[in-house]
Amino acid sequence: MRFPENNGRSGGGPDLLSEGGMPAMPGAKRFDTPMDSGSAGRIEPVRASAKTPGTTPAKYLTRIAVRTREKIVLVPLSDVLWIQSNGNLLCLHLETARYEHRMTIQGIYRQLDPERFLRIHRSAIVNLDHVVAFALPRSGEALVHLSNGVVLPISRSGRVELRRTLSHFDESTWAS
Repeated sequence: MRFPENNGRSGGGPDLLSEGGMPAMPGAKRFDTPMDSGSAGRIEPVRASAKTPGTTPAKYLTRIAVRTREKIVLVPLSDVLWIQSNGNLLCLHLETARYEHRMTIQGIYRQLDPERFLRIHRSAIVNLDHVVAFALPRSGEALVHLSNGVVLPISRSGRVELRRTLSHFDESTWAS
């Protein structure tokens, strides 16, 4: 392989390698002074929000694509009242509609915002924005009442998760 001739540098012949042992690049500037310890010498990582102005990275799902017979519907998760599981088939319950989606309940629960969704049973997740009340008797069956009148049972492990979630809320924000 032949490298470009040395233009105006001492030595007269072809400059095969620069002083650092790398091939010399024609027209490249050589920095004789070391970089100062200021920020000019550091490579700063680009924040995700700086990549595209006005956007922030989505940490949790906000919509889910559900296939119906004729089309694919983008369902906003804020409209979902609760999610029911039957094996690998989820049923998304909305105020006026119901959609089926093939996914496990564990798979979708990992992608949901834990401040808005709560798994109350091994086969049910509720949207806390649509919860009207929790019935938590000391003994007996615990229940969750949704805004559309649906009442769902809460399992024992769901009760523990519910108490943990509710402990994060400030009681002064609750309506009496």
